[in-house]
Amino acid sequence: MKVLQLSTFDTNGGAARATHRIHTALRKTGVDSTMLVAKKWGVDPSVQFFPVRFHDRKDRYAQKIIALQHTPNPVMHSINLFPSGIHKHINQSDADIVHFHWIHWEMISLAEIAQITKPIVWTLHDMWAFCGAEHYEDLHNPGRYIQGYTRDNRPAGYSGPDINAWAWHRKEKFLKPLGIDFVTPSHWLANCVRESSLFCRHDVTTVGNCLDTDIFFPVDRELARKLHGLPADRKLLLFGADYSLGDPRKGYDLLQETLARLAADGWAEKCEAVVFGVNRPGGAPDLPMKAHFVGRIKHDGLMALLYSAADVFVAPSRQDNLPNTVLEALACGLPCAAFRLGGMGDLVEHRENGFLAEPYDTEDLAGGIEWLLEEGERHDRLRAAARSKVKNSFAQSPVALRYRSLYEEVLAKRGGAAG
Repeated sequence: MKVLQLSTFDTNGGAARATHRIHTALRKTGVDSTMLVAKKWGVDPSVQFFPVRFHDRKDRYAQKIIALQHTPNPVMHSINLFPSGIHKHINQSDADIVHFHWIHWEMISLAEIAQITKPIVWTLHDMWAFCGAEHYEDLHNPGRYIQGYTRDNRPAGYSGPDINAWAWHRKEKFLKPLGIDFVTPSHWLANCVRESSLFCRHDVTTVGNCLDTDIFFPVDRELARKLHGLPADRKLLLFGADYSLGDPRKGYDLLQETLARLAADGWAEKCEAVVFGVNRPGGAPDLPMKAHFVGRIKHDGLMALLYSAADVFVAPSRQDNLPNTVLEALACGLPCAAFRLGGMGDLVEHRENGFLAEPYDTEDLAGGIEWLLEEGERHDRLRAAARSKVKNSFAQSPVALRYRSLYEEVLAKRGGAAG
C-alpha cells in the first residue's frame, strides 16, 4: 500500500508536526508513506518537496482578496484559489491513496482537488474544510457552516464582499460531490463535520494524533529544571503554543486573568509561570506572577525536559481541536488544566489526569490549577494517569494501525488493492 501525505509544511506549525508524526508512525508499521510538501525545512528523505511556482506571490494575492472582507473574526483565512499543478503530480504518482492534511498557502486549488483521480482521505486539523474561508468559526456568531452561507445569515459587523460565502459556495461546487473520507483527531470536530451542510453525508472517522512516547516521557523534575535554568523551589505553571501571545484562540488574556486569581489567593509567592513559543513580548502587560519566557524550542527532547520540569500545563484556549502541546505534556506525565471545549475532553479526563473548567470561567480554571498543585499521592496518581492515557491511545503504533485499517477500508470500498 502506497500513501501520499499532502501537507503545506513538513515541520513548521502544529498541523505539520502532527502530520509528520502520523507519516513516521505509518512508515514504522510498514506502510509505504511519502510526504509531499510545498515548504520543506526538515531533512527527512521520505518528505518530498513540490516546487509551487510563484507560491509566495499567489498567497499574497489570495490575502489581498481575503482582505476585501472586513470581519471581526481574527483567525486565519484561506481560499485555495490559484492553481499549482500539484494535482497532475498526484495523479501521475504510484500512490494508492492521497491523504490530505493542512493544505493552504495556495498549495492546491479547490478546482484541482476535484480533478484528483485517486481516493482521498482528509485529516482535518481545523474547521476550514466545511467553513467558508475561515479556519475556525466566529465564536460570537457560530453555526453558519451548519446552515450554509447565505446573504440572510451573514453576521452583523461584517462588511465588504462576503468572501466566506464565496469560498463556501466554491467548496459546495468542487468538494461536496467528491467521495472524500474525512478523519478528525477529536470527537468534537467529527461532530462538526456531521453537522455541516457540506459534508453531513460523508464518512468521518476519529483517529487521534500521535507522538513518539520514547521521546516524550517523564524526566526527573530536579534535573529537568536544572537543565532549563528554572527554580527548584517554586511550583511551575507551563503555557505555550506557536505564536501564543498573538493568537486570541490560545487565550493568553485568559491566562493572565487566571494567574491574577491565583495571585490573589497567595500563589504568587509559591508559583512562577513558564511561557514557551515566544520570547518576552515588548510592551505586553506583565503576568501577575514572575514569568520565564523561554522562546521557541524546536528540539523534541528539550520540550520533553520542559514539560517534565513543570507542575501543571495550562491550556486556556478558546477554540482548539487536539492540541499537540496538551498531548505532549500528558506524555511527559504533566497534568493539564483546560476549558471543557473542542477536543480537550479527548485528552484531559476531569480529575483523572487533569482538570476541565467551564469555558472561559477563569475562576474555575484557577481553582482547578490549585487542585492539581496539591502534593502527595493524588498528584502522583495524576501524573501516572497522564502518561498512561497517551501510551494507550496516542502512541505511534495504535494510531498507525487505525490509519492502516482505514486505508484498507477505503481501497476496498473503491475497488482498489491494498498491499
